[in-house]
Amino acid sequence: MTYQDAPETQRQAERWDEVKAHYVRQGLCGPCAAQAAYGHQLGWRRVSPPCDACFPLVVRFPGKGAGDWRSSKVP
Repeated sequence: MTYQDAPETQRQAERWDEVKAHYVRQGLCGPCAAQAAYGHQLGWRRVSPPCDACFPLVVRFPGKGAGDWRSSKVP
């Protein structure tokens, strides 16, 4: 049996957009900001690592993630 996530709610989609925008403001590229938003929503072990350009920014974030990810405090 394969695990499948429940469908996303409207509020989860809105929150994902807010978190992605936060990471774009922190300097991440769009794809990495999206991965960071998914990391908050689904867990850091389920996302792709940051790109080479974003990696130096990500390692300076104060929160814990997994792998190469660290998290930024999201409002």
